[in-house]
Amino acid sequence: RYERSIEIANKALAICDEIDLPGERLGLLYNLGVCYLQLEQYEHATRTILKALEIAQQIEDERGLGFCPSALGEIYRREGRYEDALEKCLEALAVEERLKIDDELVDTLSCMGLIYLGMEQSEYALEFSERAVSILEGLENFSATYEIYFAHAKILHGLGESEQASQYLNRAHAELQHLANTITDLETQRSFLQHVPINREIVAAWKAFS
Repeated sequence: RYERSIEIANKALAICDEIDLPGERLGLLYNLGVCYLQLEQYEHATRTILKALEIAQQIEDERGLGFCPSALGEIYRREGRYEDALEKCLEALAVEERLKIDDELVDTLSCMGLIYLGMEQSEYALEFSERAVSILEGLENFSATYEIYFAHAKILHGLGESEQASQYLNRAHAELQHLANTITDLETQRSFLQHVPINREIVAAWKAFS
């Protein structure tokens, strides 16, 4: 799924280069970077998101100045660069709160929760993750619901709240399975669950605790 998205995005970027569409190029680069992120290709992801951020700065795209730093924060978090990750997320948070972009704010808050967990600041970890979940509950058609629930489960588990962690793990798995069931091709569905690292991690965790 993500490999195919990468292929399509690269073809579309070639077209944008020919006819000078910076706004479209920004969106494509961001989506491409997220695909690399989900496949844990962090070097490619960082380079691509930085290109997107440069365009956002050039054309003064306010949303881009929020979602690009947020994505960099997630990349740095996964690499264990918690201070760098927190700096980028705070940058994103300021934009997303000012513009009231709740769907992007959810991602940033959840990421910050995991950053603070990694920094062993459990009180802040729970605070930001709870904010993310609270906002999420009021959103419709949020595609990454399962990731937010799984992050919250991790934080609760880290705080020793096993029962609540199990509840959110079950919710994460249910949301992931619901999304997978929308994929009609069984081979693609299997690949989505088994080859995307975060999805594979959720399934493995759910099986381990079931």
